Amino acid sequence: MSNKSITIRGAQQMVDDWIKTIGVSYFSELSQLAQLTEEVGEVARVINRTYGEQSSKKSDEDKKLADELADVLFTLICIANSTGIDLTDALDKNLAKKTKRDKKRHANNLNLKKEPYMDFQEIIGVIAQAGAKRETIKIYYPKTTGSTGGWREVEPYFLSNDTGEAAEHLVCGQDRLSPGHIFNAYTLGRGKTHYDSFILGKIRAAKATNRKFKPRSGWKVEF
Repeated sequence: MSNKSITIRGAQQMVDDWIKTIGVSYFSELSQLAQLTEEVGEVARVINRTYGEQSSKKSDEDKKLADELADVLFTLICIANSTGIDLTDALDKNLAKKTKRDKKRHANNLNLKKEPYMDFQEIIGVIAQAGAKRETIKIYYPKTTGSTGGWREVEPYFLSNDTGEAAEHLVCGQDRLSPGHIFNAYTLGRGKTHYDSFILGKIRAAKATNRKFKPRSGWKVEF
């Protein structure tokens, strides 16, 4: 068995040939269901010991996730063959159903929209370097009362140490940056004539754009 380009239909034929020449005959559907449950349990065992907290035993050393998944696939194909199901056709119809049903469902699931993340000091470094070069940066900021979350391109101007709200005032010292300091910047494309104030500790990520900007009239860049 060395064919590296196996189609689903081809896999069903390969399994059928193996059963008829080596396996003698298919198990009953109920026995195959029990076998499938057993094989899925083996997959769970490997994942739990590889990615979970469970400690491995000596007997686990030769267990490979790829091999256990292949056992699950083999058993699934046996069930399909025994019940006369063409898995290629079944999967095609199933994906069409999912596409129609879930077209907007998952896109609106906020739990699936993972935010980027960078270390606080890395973010400070990106901001400082861009400010010194008079270049814009892109920052990822979470949703607030007045705006949606996401990436936004900004012109960096200066940092301050007071948010104006005691709940957010986490400053450790006048000469030391902390998550409570404020990054004052102009957000491109918003059409405003004033700074936007971003709490440093809430900025999830920052990246350079290498695009120069000319400071706005009366606005001073302090980096």
